[in-house]
Amino acid sequence: MSLSLKAGSPDALTEVLNSLRLQGQVFCISDFSAPWSLDLLPSQFAHFHVIERGGGWLRVKGEKKAVALASGDLVVLPHGQGHFIGDHPKTPPLPMDEFWRLVDNQRIVRYGGEGAETRLICGAFQFDDATDNPLLKLLPPVIHIRGYQGRSEEWLEKHLAAFRG
Repeated sequence: MSLSLKAGSPDALTEVLNSLRLQGQVFCISDFSAPWSLDLLPSQFAHFHVIERGGGWLRVKGEKKAVALASGDLVVLPHGQGHFIGDHPKTPPLPMDEFWRLVDNQRIVRYGGEGAETRLICGAFQFDDATDNPLLKLLPPVIHIRGYQGRSEEWLEKHLAAFRG
């Protein structure tokens, strides 16, 4: 099951995340071209992905249905589930140890073939006192916030400014 929201105000997400007292970091900015995919292992951290441009698919491990992603979308996996993200649900994933070797000193990755391009921002965060926070237990496995039509770049710039140097 996933939760899909159309955010009404750019500040709504900020208010929710601030109330959860989280700390996070961006791992990398990835410039992919189809075919591309990654298979991320479960972890103790919540994961997030922002589709800055392009699109792709996300599937949580154990689920059969993949979720379509488009430019401006934010996807949060608050419970740290393993998941697949790629240009197509059937694209074989790049092993993560090979992926991490592609990250340059500016935390940018370029990978894929000659197909459609996607820019993906990936990171993780953890909640303060996660085990004692009853709100976290109520969150669905995937929170999918679709980008603002015609304003996704403005929305991303506002919410990701802190992560860019």
